[in-house]
Amino acid sequence: MSHVTVVLPPRQIEVLQRALADAVFYRDPPLHCADCEMLGRLCGQCAAGLSQARAYLALSRELRISPASPDAHCGGPAYPATTLIAGGCSQCGSRAHSDA
Repeated sequence: MSHVTVVLPPRQIEVLQRALADAVFYRDPPLHCADCEMLGRLCGQCAAGLSQARAYLALSRELRISPASPDAHCGGPAYPATTLIAGGCSQCGSRAHSDA
């Protein structure tokens, strides 16, 4: 696998961070899902969404950027791309990141 170096101006980095934050938020499973509750675990659709959200976070790590700003979606502190949990953010309940 070859590596390509791309230099982005700060404004474009900010746009990329927000795009990744939006993608993670969109793919993050909802707090309440009838199928998950019935199964007692993540249903197939929610598990697939969480997997995709984690892939977006992994991409942000590879690019060495954090995909969030303090107001990205939960109003809490910016979340590091390396924090992945199943329990959820105390601010918004997201399963793809933690505020810890």
